[in-house]
Parts: sequence; structure tokens; C-alpha cells
Amino acid sequence: MGAASFIWIEVLVGLVLVLFGRRLFWLFVAVAGFLLGADAAGRWVSGEATWLVWAAALLAGIVGALLAVFLQKAAVVIAGGLAGAWVALEWAQTAGLAEPIPWIAAVALGLISAALAYFVFEWALILLSALVGVSLAVGPLPLEAVWKGAVATLLFIVGVVVQFLTTRRRAAVPPP
Repeated sequence: MGAASFIWIEVLVGLVLVLFGRRLFWLFVAVAGFLLGADAAGRWVSGEATWLVWAAALLAGIVGALLAVFLQKAAVVIAGGLAGAWVALEWAQTAGLAEPIPWIAAVALGLISAALAYFVFEWALILLSALVGVSLAVGPLPLEAVWKGAVATLLFIVGVVVQFLTTRRRAAVPPP
């Protein structure tokens, strides 16, 4: 499986999160843990220990998925923090900011995202899963920055609307 295959897997997972992140919250939590675990391990481990980066990412993803299944509210708060931190790291890297600014931004946005996830659970799950999904889906595409921004904005809006409408529709249907 070549690098191009991984790019399309990343785009596909991103699109699934954009459109169904609220309904598949366990996937959102697992992906958030995986991404932050991979990013942190990649920064702390030399390029020769690729298996360690994958192991850290998989472990973080598995822990996230288990948390999502057994402790839904706590998992979403943790995933909110992880998602915010990962998005901050991605944006800081794209902007070319020097260390330690990306990590300061990651901690700040992680705390804000975790608080948002705690106090506004449904909306936080919709917004954060759409945001992470957009970052995954648009990030690897070979587009100029202005087009990436336009596609990301449009995809984010569509994802939030779709998730909101499916959440409302599900809440409007009384249980049998």
C-alpha cells in the first residue's frame, strides 16, 4: 500500500467525520486520540523508530475508542481537548510558527475545546468532529492555499448542517 493509498484513507475518514462525527462519536474520539498520539510521538521520536510512532498513535486511538464506549461524556471532553490541540498543531505547522508556540497554542485550544465539549456537548461534538474531519479531508489535497481554504469552509458548513439536521431529525422521532 503506497503513500497515495494512505492519503485517500485520510480523506475518506475525514469526510466520514465531517458528515457523521456526531453519530459516530466513538470514531471521532478514536481518530482524535490517534492523530494527537501520532503527532506527539512523531515529534519526540527519531525518524528511525517509525513503529513507535504507529504504536503510540494506535494506543491513543484504542484508548479513545474505549473511553467513548464506556464513558461517553468524559470521552467527548477528552476528544474535544485532543481535537483542539491537534488542530492547533496543524495550523501552527502550516503557518510555520517556531517552537514552543505550536505547543502553547495546542494547550490553549485544547483547553478551550474541552470546556466547549463539556458545556455544550451536542454542538461541541458536531463542530469539533466537522473541524477535525475537514482538516483530515482537505489537508492532503494538492490544492493551492486559497482553494484549500474555500473547500475547507464549504465542507465545514455542509458537515455542520448535515450533522445538525440528522441530530434534530433523530431527536424529533419518539422512541418506540
